[in-house]
Amino acid sequence: MPANHTAHLNPTKDHTVQTKSFPGTWVVEAMERGGIDLSRLAARLPAAFGHLLHAPDTLPPNDLLELLDTCAAMSDDINFGLHMADYLELTRIGTYGYLLLNAPTIREFLELAARYYPLIYQGGRLALSTSGAVARFRYTILRPCSPDPRHLNEWTIGYFARFIRSRIYPSWVPDCATFTNPAPDNLDELRQTFGSNLEFNSKLTGLDFDAGLLDTPITEANPVLLRIISHHADDLIQELGRKHPFRAHVRLLIMEGLEHNQAKAEIVARKLNMSLSSFKRRLQESKLNFRELREGIIIDLSRRALAETSLPVSDIAIKMGYSELSAFTRAFSRISGSAPLAYRRSAGQREAPEKHSGPRRRAG
Repeated sequence: MPANHTAHLNPTKDHTVQTKSFPGTWVVEAMERGGIDLSRLAARLPAAFGHLLHAPDTLPPNDLLELLDTCAAMSDDINFGLHMADYLELTRIGTYGYLLLNAPTIREFLELAARYYPLIYQGGRLALSTSGAVARFRYTILRPCSPDPRHLNEWTIGYFARFIRSRIYPSWVPDCATFTNPAPDNLDELRQTFGSNLEFNSKLTGLDFDAGLLDTPITEANPVLLRIISHHADDLIQELGRKHPFRAHVRLLIMEGLEHNQAKAEIVARKLNMSLSSFKRRLQESKLNFRELREGIIIDLSRRALAETSLPVSDIAIKMGYSELSAFTRAFSRISGSAPLAYRRSAGQREAPEKHSGPRRRAG
């Protein structure tokens, strides 16, 4: 979302901050779990907080670092950035979180994290590489920063270090952790997270560890639709870097909202901090039609799911936001010209048998 829309937010209005329906909700909720009074934070840094809440992906690194420094001071927590790794919930991040949660191995988890990182933050980059028996996972802040980048560095690679540990064994630490920031006065918690081999004032921030760990399976992963969602995420990454970031953000919010009946114009407008009339006017100015965007995403995801997976059509219908199979069948037939099962047969895919373990849940 363009940064100029943050001007519509008055985060200190009525001494409370409403954060439930904005793209940056997952970040500010993590800060709140760290003991931060969001109203106080918004009052101290209104512009940066508003940008974080409305468009976290385009927040300048200096503003993000200032917010994290302020949170550390407000909470009297010298390791606030490191603790943000504990407060973060992937299930709250939308498409990015969905992709990561369905990665089948640690390697693919880190590759997906790096590939799609611009969906949640364009001010930094992640990269995974291997050299012989050593895997290297690096984080780079793309712009020079005047504040100390310590909290952002520790939050970012701290999350991935703790994720790998959760899939290996409780005492695992990387072989080495490097940081572009100076060493803090107290290293106790850093050593608990990253081990004793710490390097500061380094050229890069990152982790070195045994490359053999990359093939560790993630047992709770459900990769059936992972490649379907990643196809659209690839398109969004390309659009974000072109001349049409508004279209990319609208498509992203539609895709994130499908299964839970949140892919509606009024809900997308609210998440973009726009009135419904302003949102419709912006769509018209951009020569976009909301219904066509939504139907285009539904039909593309549905076709790929039908052709490339054996998911029952009823499950696909729920993923697309339809509580009734008949409604999905009518919509799919109207748009594509053939019924879902006929399309699947033409693609040569067989359907998995329906499971009857209980009443079918409703989308949303």
